[in-house]
Amino acid sequence: MDECYFCKSIRAKKGLDFIDDLGTELFIAAWDVNPVTPGHMLIIPKHHAQYMRGLPKDVQRSLIDVVIKSKEYIRGADLQSVYEPMLDRMLNTKSEGFIRLVLNDLHNTKRPPDAFNDGLNDGLAAGQTVPHFHWHIMPRWQGDAEDARGGIRHMFPGVGNYHSGVEAES
Repeated sequence: MDECYFCKSIRAKKGLDFIDDLGTELFIAAWDVNPVTPGHMLIIPKHHAQYMRGLPKDVQRSLIDVVIKSKEYIRGADLQSVYEPMLDRMLNTKSEGFIRLVLNDLHNTKRPPDAFNDGLNDGLAAGQTVPHFHWHIMPRWQGDAEDARGGIRHMFPGVGNYHSGVEAES
């Protein structure tokens, strides 16, 4: 089997948009090049494991500390200066489209995020596309969605907002 994309990128120190100043030895952080929201960051363990359960115990125990530290980093980051240079480095139009969308969102957002969605796709059935465990941090701003209640539950149509009940199929 070919080595995974994240392992190759970490070893070569290229291929990902790395963030160098988080001061962790067990993880790397990188800006997602197909960002869902401005500041969408990936936390990737340097140890290869496809699933969370395959990570060494010291990596598992330190993960939340790195996530919290990363959120503080995002809150203080000049996201405009993160994404504008990315456009010059993009080699595919798909990533360029995602980056242009978040740059557009940043024109309307002149403050740090109000909240975060965190996510992980722990296996193929959960939507994992890179077979190397990684944690997504997606900043959110009040009003960035019509009704954010239910958060990640919205990945399943009709059951996102449990306050309104299950939506009947038409």
